[in-house]
Amino acid sequence: MVETERSSVASLRTGAVLTSESSTFRIVSDKNGAFHRTVNRIMKSIDDDNEYELSEVVPLEVRRYGSVGSGMAWHKDDVLFDPCQIEIVFTLDNNSNCRTMWKDNLPKNQKSDGEQTEIHEVETEPNSAIFLQAGGVEHCVSSLKVGERTILKFAFVRRGSRVREDAKAVLGQFTSKNSLGSTHMGKLSKRKAKKR
Repeated sequence: MVETERSSVASLRTGAVLTSESSTFRIVSDKNGAFHRTVNRIMKSIDDDNEYELSEVVPLEVRRYGSVGSGMAWHKDDVLFDPCQIEIVFTLDNNSNCRTMWKDNLPKNQKSDGEQTEIHEVETEPNSAIFLQAGGVEHCVSSLKVGERTILKFAFVRRGSRVREDAKAVLGQFTSKNSLGSTHMGKLSKRKAKKR
């Protein structure tokens, strides 16, 4: 079901969770697929001995920026797992003026004007992806004035990763929306039930 999202950083954006029965989910989660291979190739240079896979806890969502004023304020993605997850934004369609922007913090001696932050921006093309390490780069989506933009948003986690204690409240919001089974969420749900 498509609904307007209630988020502290997103405004006027609609979205829906895609279940494990959807063909899109099967494509994204395919261990021989492009997303799996790309994330693991990138992370192999940092974390050589571990494999990353689609999170069973963070839902695969389709998000649409289609109303004038829809966008996202500056933020860093919450670190939900230890080690932190890789968040992926895959652009399905974009004929809007929305721009994805991110901050690059540089030492003062690397900037000629003395500024410590450099802002980059890109108008994401259909069939393009942005990979972000949670808790890393501060980023936003500029306010839409014309057109619309539709994306997929999902996360990959290192196999065997653990949900952070301080992230359980954030992840708890996904239990009712997410139809995926998960050992992490199963443990989380059992703990909540014991406390009641």
